[in-house]
Amino acid sequence: MEDEPKLTLDEVLRLRPKTDDLARFLQARLTQHLETLRPMLDPARSLGKFAGTGRIAWIEKTLAEYRALYEKYGRPFRFPADFDPDSMGDTEGWVEVQPWEYFHEARTENESRRIRITSPTRWVLTYAGDLSLDRMKTLVAAREENQSPLQQRFVMADLLLLLVLQKSPRITGLLKDLRFDLEVVTSEELHGLPLVVVSFALPTFRPDDTLILKATSLSGVPAFIELVDVEAVRALTDPLKAELEKLVN
Repeated sequence: MEDEPKLTLDEVLRLRPKTDDLARFLQARLTQHLETLRPMLDPARSLGKFAGTGRIAWIEKTLAEYRALYEKYGRPFRFPADFDPDSMGDTEGWVEVQPWEYFHEARTENESRRIRITSPTRWVLTYAGDLSLDRMKTLVAAREENQSPLQQRFVMADLLLLLVLQKSPRITGLLKDLRFDLEVVTSEELHGLPLVVVSFALPTFRPDDTLILKATSLSGVPAFIELVDVEAVRALTDPLKAELEKLVN
């Protein structure tokens, strides 16, 4: 995200629909790419050996790595020490694209308000499950221990995707060629759980806090979406073209 530029409220309101259109377009493109890659994202393909059952036939070394991840990141949630690894064998590569959100404390001389910010060019990837990322954060914040089985499954699915991508670096490279970069980001709201985050190489920014507070006051909702730098859209370059030019120059 770029530094906060000085904008008027009218400029923010003009940029918002353009940002929304770009965000919908990019998320749809990403979803299509992930659907094409679904066979490669199937855990049974990346983490096991073919058994003709549609489930993971775990390789001992891979299962040990998965257990180690679970023990490390499941401990802060106070999940049971053991788990059934076969319970995650039916994902079949179904990956959901969920918005990347964070909280920002918007401040002026006269007021301060906690605002939920959404990025239009950044998303969290998770295997499809019973809980959305937002719902998972809500349950953890409320310490809803009666929902522990659902939370456990969310964490197990998250770690499963992380391991699949570690074992399949070509997926990361292919998405990068399509201008989508994968990274692992630690979530403070989820006890340090590593999340798989994908972003499109397009700068975004927050306007200054005065405008954020004014816009959220008008909407009545303490939420704001980062804005896309329109000039950066026009200045986008082709990474493949740049690499080819290096070879011929």
